[in-house]
Amino acid sequence: MRHAADLIDHAIDAIGRLAAWATFALVLVMAGNVLLRYGFATGSVWAQELEWHLMSPIALIGMSYALRHGEHVRVDVLYARFGAKAQAAIDLLAALLSVAIALVVVDLSWG
Repeated sequence: MRHAADLIDHAIDAIGRLAAWATFALVLVMAGNVLLRYGFATGSVWAQELEWHLMSPIALIGMSYALRHGEHVRVDVLYARFGAKAQAAIDLLAALLSVAIALVVVDLSWG
């Protein structure tokens, strides 16, 4: 079981690096769009669409990476006061909700 968990952790880290590169690509596309729009009074629809198509996987992939490394958004003022069992329960609930939201988004994107 530990081996399977390690494989999942390595996969999430690799996917997180992919999300980082996708974020870099998004920054380049957005900067190019801004330069074209305000510098040359032109732009391209495909580049604006590419921004949206890059943003979705970044958010979905970034959720798993942030959750794995404990960098997701939570109210730390309250979380830090809870015991280890309550923190583990909150982390489990956050993981399950993240998976549920990701599945809903994937399901809606196929329709």
